Amino acid sequence: MRVGLRIAGVAARRTTKFIIFFGSVEELCEHQDDIIHYPYCEDMEDVARYLIEETGSLGKVPINLQNYID
Repeated sequence: MRVGLRIAGVAARRTTKFIIFFGSVEELCEHQDDIIHYPYCEDMEDVARYLIEETGSLGKVPINLQNYID
């Protein structure tokens, strides 16, 4: 039961963040196709790492940028 409540709480917090970002539930629904879910990413740094390491969609990282990525 506690696990279910914890999951529901996490889902509610994430939904609230989306509503705050988009301004209303209606606006959120209008942009639902624009939302991309990146698994296990908590912030944009994680998204960048995912795109570079897992999908290769950004291609090879230029040498002058490699020092900025751990």
